[in-house]
Amino acid sequence: MRRLCSRLVRLAPCLALAALPVTALAQAVPETHTVREGDTLWDLAGRYFGDPLLWPEIYRQNTMVVEDPHWIYPGEVLRLSGTAAVSAIPDVGPSGQVVDAVDMADVQARGDTERGALESALFQRRSRLNPDQASLAAYQTRPPKPLSASEFYSSGFLTEGRSLPFGKLVGPVTPKEIGATRMPESAQIFSEILVDPPSGGAYQIGDSLLIVSLARDVGGYGRIAIPAGMARVTAIDGERNIAEVVGVYGDIRAGQRILLVEPFPDPGMVRPVAVEDGIRARFLASRDNQIMKGPLDVVFLDQGRQDGVALGDIYELHATPANRGGVESNVDEELATVRVVHVGDRSATARVVSVNAPDIAEGTPARQIAKLPS
Repeated sequence: MRRLCSRLVRLAPCLALAALPVTALAQAVPETHTVREGDTLWDLAGRYFGDPLLWPEIYRQNTMVVEDPHWIYPGEVLRLSGTAAVSAIPDVGPSGQVVDAVDMADVQARGDTERGALESALFQRRSRLNPDQASLAAYQTRPPKPLSASEFYSSGFLTEGRSLPFGKLVGPVTPKEIGATRMPESAQIFSEILVDPPSGGAYQIGDSLLIVSLARDVGGYGRIAIPAGMARVTAIDGERNIAEVVGVYGDIRAGQRILLVEPFPDPGMVRPVAVEDGIRARFLASRDNQIMKGPLDVVFLDQGRQDGVALGDIYELHATPANRGGVESNVDEELATVRVVHVGDRSATARVVSVNAPDIAEGTPARQIAKLPS
């Protein structure tokens, strides 16, 4: 009886939510949510809709932003109510023009038929699967995506001592006709900013720009470039270049550097294949200068394109007696697994997939164990 009462208590909020009119629900749920560290679609569905099993509805509305429902990244802007047409990075066609977003009003005008079918399907799914099974089934039926554009652009890179054509973020535009020179707070999604091109260069309308901060120097490999966001040039008025923020990865502030965005080499829907006697590398540093805490942390390896490293490569970091605090042991212990998300000439950026021991020292050996099929 006590167990039954407990279940009824847990169901009460959901029943109360279901009893509210549709208009009340629409008012209670914000149009968008900016992803924070630790967020999952499961948690967001529970927070905003009262039922974590409704996470496919959030995913359905954000397929232009979320490429894999199990991986969402801080700074991405997710649509929650079907009325806002928001994406972290708008799609770009072959000609470089922004592709029009889906007309959500037109979708809503299709009436209650599709909504009813969706609710029915979700109800049937909940009746058959427990939460873990539902999550696993959704992942298994989706084609594998080894690398997303968000990972590629938001992870950062090492400058490798190169003289890069940096522009500069001057400040916000508030209102559009007035250029400010100070940015007291971080710019938000869709904010308008003033940008200066590199010396001797020029921007064109439609150019996509990566906003970065330059952090500490990694000996022999240049400084760490940490992306803060992305912007697209929308207007050029004489010497004034105005851009709109279309992606946020961190604090966007005046004085940060600007680079033209390099094209994302989408590997497509493929799975990594195991390799024997793969490329050997070493762990250079973590991007944020902290002990690894878990998946998605960003690290750098000392091998790059010229050494055969490619996007999607999987590496294992292994312990040796020399880099485990002087502990005398001949055991080749696996410390972490990382996946390459950006490749330079002499270095590579990787995201942590799994960690067995967080105290990984610089210089720890890494071995390629898998790569994407060519």
